[in-house]
Amino acid sequence: MSWRLIAIGLLGCGAGAVAGEPVLFTSTRYAMDMSFADDGALWVATRGGVLKRDANGSWTKFTVVDGLPSNESAQIRILDDSVQVVFYARASAVWSNGKWTIGPSVPCKTVLPDRPAPPPPNVAGTHIVTRCRGGTREIAALFGDGLYEYAKGKWARMEVGLPEKARDITALASDGRELWIGTRRDGLWRYDDKGWTHFVQPDEPYSHNIQCIASYRGSVYFSTLEDGLIVRTAGKWSHLSVPVISSDAPRQMVEFDGSLYVRQTDGKVDRLDGDRWTLDVFGDLPRKQVYALASDGRRIYVGQWGGWSEFDGKTWTHHLKHSELQGIEITAILPEANTIWIGTQGRGLAEVDRSGGTIRMHDERNGLGDDWVRCIARAGGTLYAGTFVGGLFAKKGSGWVHVPNIEGPEITDLKAEPSGSLLVATRAAVYRIAPDGAITKLDARVTEAQALCAREEGLWIGTRTGAWLMPK
Repeated sequence: MSWRLIAIGLLGCGAGAVAGEPVLFTSTRYAMDMSFADDGALWVATRGGVLKRDANGSWTKFTVVDGLPSNESAQIRILDDSVQVVFYARASAVWSNGKWTIGPSVPCKTVLPDRPAPPPPNVAGTHIVTRCRGGTREIAALFGDGLYEYAKGKWARMEVGLPEKARDITALASDGRELWIGTRRDGLWRYDDKGWTHFVQPDEPYSHNIQCIASYRGSVYFSTLEDGLIVRTAGKWSHLSVPVISSDAPRQMVEFDGSLYVRQTDGKVDRLDGDRWTLDVFGDLPRKQVYALASDGRRIYVGQWGGWSEFDGKTWTHHLKHSELQGIEITAILPEANTIWIGTQGRGLAEVDRSGGTIRMHDERNGLGDDWVRCIARAGGTLYAGTFVGGLFAKKGSGWVHVPNIEGPEITDLKAEPSGSLLVATRAAVYRIAPDGAITKLDARVTEAQALCAREEGLWIGTRTGAWLMPK
């Protein structure tokens, strides 16, 4: 097999690319900044794109699909006849005459009213999170203590019945008539003479920092960094969090024996049998924390500290005494007919012979250039190992060779396709490696990919800044 980079560019521009127009899902629940323009439009910078609310109340959402350089906007600046958006990425964008123009990086600067405004005394809040001017009023959100108004030379609490869900305030804006609040997890809130109104954009997931994706009983499950599970069923989003599952930081998911198993970042594993969740189902394991899950359909494999255990639905078999694996974290498992491949953090890849129980370690001595293995997959007869900082490696004979033309040293996920191709997710892009070695980048807009899942409707790609669906 020879490695050939045959296509780089947008989806549909190169051989092997998925046909159809990609769909990007982001969450705008995390507001970073907001401001009113002279025409009465409210502009909102969020972690999932830019929102514009026209004076007539209609909403427009902008992401990288609409030409922005990033989904993570940080600050809104109202200019004379345009609106500038500052991004955490090294770029900015200006909205003028109905279109975006991408510009160079602009430093984020905190713009606060010029009046001195220390935190009010004798209140629970520790510091001012954000402030705004509304007409002649100056309003401040204090961390942990709600809203205050500065008037007649002193601060006073605003008794406006602030909803409990709106208390994690990250942004404020006012046009003198209405007060708008942006929050950390619960979108936007507006206060007027009639009270509070909640605004969340339609057809959005609760969060979009995707760690793993699994298909289960017709639905797609997405684990997030710290916001629980989000689920896509029949074209609609739902959200699961504590206490339904053990924690709001789920990581890996595998299906076994008709149930979905979810590994949490604290090492607990929850099980969904289709209707009911059971928490911490592997709490009786000899070594409590679970670091990796895998299944071959006949057994579920559970990586622990210094080894692994197998469960066939009735009986556990423990493999925790191999000297080669002691004192290390198991990071990935690939069970095959005669061999179990065990990825580790710091010792490379373990090749376990099922019949004799012997272990052979693969590391830099036979070409595996990084001893921290993130993921393992076999595609088209070739075994691949994705590493933390060394890139992607393919097994050739008894050794390993580095796969070139894969941008980004950290390989975050590998998925084999029925065609024999391999999908590769990295922090920089997503690639397909064909059986003949041809390498294709799927879409230049997809960056910081972290999870892959192929379904009938297309390929789901989970990234740090959004969930992409690449239709077939």
